Amino acid sequence: MSFNVPAEAYARFMGRYSDPLAGEFIRLVDPQAGDRALDVGCGPGALTALLVERLGAGAVSAIDPSEPFVAAARARFPNVVVRQGFAEELPFADGSFDVTLAQLVVHFMADPVGALREMSRVTRPGGLVAASVWDFGGDRAPISVFWRAVREMDPSSTGESQLAGAGEGQLVELFTRAGLHDVHQSVLTIRVGFAG
Repeated sequence: MSFNVPAEAYARFMGRYSDPLAGEFIRLVDPQAGDRALDVGCGPGALTALLVERLGAGAVSAIDPSEPFVAAARARFPNVVVRQGFAEELPFADGSFDVTLAQLVVHFMADPVGALREMSRVTRPGGLVAASVWDFGGDRAPISVFWRAVREMDPSSTGESQLAGAGEGQLVELFTRAGLHDVHQSVLTIRVGFAG
């Protein structure tokens, strides 16, 4: 899937969900002062912003394959190392980070197991690798209402429930297949209000 779209358009739509999710994700992983962090698939920077707030710009790096997103993140965070690239080939040395995070990107990785293995490689021994994904399989994603309507019209449609990690327990399975240990699953819940 390509995210070669203007960062502002993406942020206008997805930001209403990814911004509050980033807050919950940060509370869960709880990075500490002195930690070095990598935001994999940073997009326009919802999670990056909270990492910078907590750890300082010099302790945060980010990467995304989308040129418009990288440009937006670089403009927003001029003191953060933001690179264009793919999770499957992270351009960082082994053990460079204490915390390596991926918010809402495992679904879209060409090789999720390989990418999680790369995230582990660039994380120091004993560090933390974490990812959050929408629960498409459990019908708890921002566009689940849309996919329910599609299934009413075409019961054979699977929608996005077949994406990597989309169902309960699948993300744990991907982490385990990537060779990570002490893997735990949690549920993060956000609420988003609408005018009508």
